[in-house]
Amino acid sequence: MARFASSVRLFARFFPRTLVIAVFFILLQGASSLHAQEGYEHLSPLAHGAGRTYSVSSDGLDAVGLNPAILGLGTPTILQLSIIPITSFGLSAGPSFRDVNALTDIFGQNGGFVNDTTRKTVIDLLRDGKLSGRGDVRVFGLSYSTPATGTFALTWTTHAAIRADLPSSFLDYFFNAETNLAQADLSASNFDIQGLWYNEYGLSYGLQLIKDAKDSSDRGLGSLAIGGAVKYVGGVAYLGLDPDNTVQVTGVTNGKQLYAKYALREAYPDAFDPQHVPNRFDFSFLSSATAGSGVGFDLGVIAGFFHNEKGKDAISLAMSLTDIGSINWTKNTYLRHADTTKIIHFIGTSITAVNDSLAALAGKLDSVGSFSTPLPTMLRIGFALDLESLGLGISGTNFRAVAEFATGLTTVVGSLKNARFGVG
Repeated sequence: MARFASSVRLFARFFPRTLVIAVFFILLQGASSLHAQEGYEHLSPLAHGAGRTYSVSSDGLDAVGLNPAILGLGTPTILQLSIIPITSFGLSAGPSFRDVNALTDIFGQNGGFVNDTTRKTVIDLLRDGKLSGRGDVRVFGLSYSTPATGTFALTWTTHAAIRADLPSSFLDYFFNAETNLAQADLSASNFDIQGLWYNEYGLSYGLQLIKDAKDSSDRGLGSLAIGGAVKYVGGVAYLGLDPDNTVQVTGVTNGKQLYAKYALREAYPDAFDPQHVPNRFDFSFLSSATAGSGVGFDLGVIAGFFHNEKGKDAISLAMSLTDIGSINWTKNTYLRHADTTKIIHFIGTSITAVNDSLAALAGKLDSVGSFSTPLPTMLRIGFALDLESLGLGISGTNFRAVAEFATGLTTVVGSLKNARFGVG
């Protein structure tokens, strides 16, 4: 069993900093959501509750980063100020974040002792995206709104996310390593391990170009608002596995041949301690230290059709394109990479020799120059139907049926990996 256990340590050594990224996500430590979500969207609680229809259901400062055109419709008060309001927290973590300490020893920089029980526990914690999640907070928000000038908003928001999507064939193989290493082969690829933490400081603006059009009932368009944002992005830390990666285990005489090909990029500030994995909530996520910087943009539009005598649009259509831009990483930029084959002979080979063979698969760590990663660009298309306009309303109420299609336009974590359709 000791030989098999040491072979399983190969799993940890392939991605030696996978759990280091847990440092980024202090916000996630207390989360207990059963389903990890990737989008930075929980800063709009009303829209989240309305089926995640962010592009049409957000309101006021909550529309920043989701659809700036909604700012053009005005805010509840002329001046709005928020400093870390409770509704600005967004938390969504897989259940494995409740057991992050169980993973630390296995994935720590120096590795850990793996036996049959701990190996199976760790693999189970990695299944089904359980170690994926995100957290965000609007630290500061200030908006000024008048009908004549539109709405200006200044915001400071911090975002962090992790995605750990490992092939089930790889997890199953090492879950039953006692028999598989001796009897079965393996070919697994498309490992998706990413972590991203950044602060954004944005200036957003929304303006209503058309309001209460008198001829809306005849020509359709009753209102129109547009919006945009420019933001400076301070990248705190990044970890990303290039998509072209593979792990193979094939049989040879009296042993196994192991092949690994991967490239893992990372960047973090000088003040960052990669050995510190917190087990409680604190405010260190509001880090001013950075390892990179960039610029981002948001664009949005919302239009209302068939304006009625009660001042409501029967139909609203919205579209937004957010987080257009990139981060250029310049500090502590490293590349761990491997494209190598090793053979393990089970007969007449000491455990030390096996470990030495597996160590080569951990790859080579090189300090590299700067590199860039895209921001988590998102496209959202929303629809809203005022039920009262159809005669389905109840006196004194304002019911709407809303829907949104959302999809990620980049592969970086925080941009949806799979398109989503929400209804509320």
